[in-house]
Amino acid sequence: MEEKKIGQIREELKRTEDGMLSAFTERYGSDSRAGVQKLVEQANGRLSRLSVERERIEGLKVYEREYESCGYVCGIDEAGRGPLAGPVVAGAVILPAIFCISMTRKSFRRRSGRNCMR
Repeated sequence: MEEKKIGQIREELKRTEDGMLSAFTERYGSDSRAGVQKLVEQANGRLSRLSVERERIEGLKVYEREYESCGYVCGIDEAGRGPLAGPVVAGAVILPAIFCISMTRKSFRRRSGRNCMR
């Protein structure tokens, strides 16, 4: 069987869903080409970030675990500058207990040294 070109493997990695990253690293981990090993490192980096994110999300579930016997837990948040400086919008949501949210962050966190809110 002809081995894939590095560009093809790169495209495969881009299309690889998070749940299939381990299979990707197993498939190409023994390939001796430096370019392929770099792609395997990228896949391992994604796996590592996913693991950290799962731990972070579990830490956010403090209230869900504390109040799960109540049947429903409602999450609320607000956005805006406050009643003295401008409009405020509030929202609430109740999600199923088995719902999994990942890669969520507060929208006002700074990215690249700039505040995302204007």
